[in-house]
Amino acid sequence: MLLQKENIVIGALHLMPLIGYKGYTSYKSILEQAKLCLKAFGNGGADAVIIENNYNLPHKIKETLDVIEMMSKLTKDLNEEYLYLQV
Repeated sequence: MLLQKENIVIGALHLMPLIGYKGYTSYKSILEQAKLCLKAFGNGGADAVIIENNYNLPHKIKETLDVIEMMSKLTKDLNEEYLYLQV
């Protein structure tokens, strides 16, 4: 179990800008980039990964429903392929 390890490595996956933000491309391109990052974290020995929308700039206190739905779908789709994710 994760918490029983002496040293835990947690990666931070910063998603590309999501819908409604400058630099947004497409759901597919964000998902493919995230998959590459998760693969790299796995190959590097990460124990867990936190998924963040860090590049949604400027940051907001309250997100739009479109962004919340996209973030939810991304984490669901990534979790289907990378079973080690805990959402």
